[in-house]
Amino acid sequence: MSQIINPVGPEANNQRANEFEDQVVSWMTELGWEVLCRNIDLFAQNGHQSKGVDVLGAFDDPQLGNRYGLVGEAKIRHPLRADKTQKEVAALSHKLGALVPVIPKLSIGEDIHATRTGLLVYDAQPFNPAKLSEALSTMQPVGTTRSEWPREVWALGPNTLIGMADAFSRFEPTKFYWPPFERQGGKWSSVAPPQQVGAGVLAWKSRRGKVCLWLRDPLPHDEDFPAISALAWEWQIDIDRIICSSVSRDHWRTQTKRWEAETKKAKNRGIGRLPDSIEPRDLSWDSMTPWVDRWSHDEEAV
Repeated sequence: MSQIINPVGPEANNQRANEFEDQVVSWMTELGWEVLCRNIDLFAQNGHQSKGVDVLGAFDDPQLGNRYGLVGEAKIRHPLRADKTQKEVAALSHKLGALVPVIPKLSIGEDIHATRTGLLVYDAQPFNPAKLSEALSTMQPVGTTRSEWPREVWALGPNTLIGMADAFSRFEPTKFYWPPFERQGGKWSSVAPPQQVGAGVLAWKSRRGKVCLWLRDPLPHDEDFPAISALAWEWQIDIDRIICSSVSRDHWRTQTKRWEAETKKAKNRGIGRLPDSIEPRDLSWDSMTPWVDRWSHDEEAV
């Protein structure tokens, strides 16, 4: 059950940290990512210097046919500071690089082709998406590209977590879409593509067979609607629902004519059609209640 007021103090913080990590594991499981172990010192397991991780997971890539590892870190930050986030992104990137030769030597990692994805998942208040984006945009990637499998670290704040919880509760996912790239066609899978989750642009089929597209960001630019239309065409999917977590209803009212123009153009093509309207959810990031309600599985959870 969601709490109106969170308890305070070290014991309460430890309890919330444990609960949040449990919720992250439940979220990963719904995305089709297998959780291999939690709170394990992978280096100690292999006789090296200590380096622990909160969650080690794996997912099957339906396009390349390989199994990849990912490392998740559950963080509670009140407040979420840009400088600290930058340091945590850098630390996780370095950790991923150090873990590359270690994970395949573990019994739980024998079938993992490569581990290159890191997730920093934040329960953070107060939270400002624009400030987080700006902080991350100023980072200079070091040692992430000169390898066969360059590392990637995604910082996921409440706008991602609450937005996905809200969208999933409205339209339960059964299959996720992996967009086409290079010579690989798009594919539906029970596994969600981590890159699309991190980017805040995720498509899935609901239990009723509807194709849903979730967009995390507020769509403030004139070219956003044409970009959505181009995405449907390039991905070769007809979209039935578009759920926009950060778009306000007032902003949507000023844009309906422009959207109607895009849908009319999309109807003239054989694939890549768009719904008559989007769903502006105008969500608040002040409370983690939607996330907690969706991915808590204790005795009192509903």
